[in-house]
Amino acid sequence: MAEEEIEDCAICLIRMQNDAGGGIAQLPCSHVFHAECVGKWLLGHPTCPTCRSASWVEADRAAEEPGDVMQPGSNDDDDDTMLLYMFPHWLLYPI
Repeated sequence: MAEEEIEDCAICLIRMQNDAGGGIAQLPCSHVFHAECVGKWLLGHPTCPTCRSASWVEADRAAEEPGDVMQPGSNDDDDDTMLLYMFPHWLLYPI
């Protein structure tokens, strides 16, 4: 993020710093937020707080029946899928 591009986090409205040391996350729609802010946001909302894009949802999850919700402890063989759905991999890497 260039110096002139530093902006406020749309969730907490506090200025983001380019030296945040991994504290900034970029969503696939290219919007950026404090990693902690967007992590908390995504626990309750499946979309980008700015544009409401849900493009991060895994393709196989998007193909499931509407209304199907994967619950913790369900008979899903891949527990990592649930973790990736709740905490997408792009949140783990700073921009």
